[in-house]
Amino acid sequence: LQKIMQLDDGKYRSWLTRTAQEILYWTALQPDEVPDRCAFTPSSECYSEHLKRTGHLDKILYPKPLHPLDAQKAFPRDFRNDNDQLNLGADNGVFPLVSLAKGLTLFASKIFAFADQYTEEGNRE
Repeated sequence: LQKIMQLDDGKYRSWLTRTAQEILYWTALQPDEVPDRCAFTPSSECYSEHLKRTGHLDKILYPKPLHPLDAQKAFPRDFRNDNDQLNLGADNGVFPLVSLAKGLTLFASKIFAFADQYTEEGNRE
């Protein structure tokens, strides 16, 4: 993956770490999702608890203040879909897995560029 993305060790490690942190932060089981409270000890290190307690996301992952429109979002009100299930991020807010999306876009662009080098001009689809 690193070779295809053409990233040096530092940039690749940084991207990989940030992506893993974002995935864990946003996709971990949230306290509101657990029907049996005895089976789960709520962690204060998840987006729902940060938003409820402070109105902000984790300061280490997201040191910049939220966009003014995103700052108006409240948990759980704006984080549920029509079926009352949690969304990945707030309604009409920024998609939270930004590092993953950027990395997949870079990866796909490199794959397409590589494939384009070996595609004959007349056989392109």
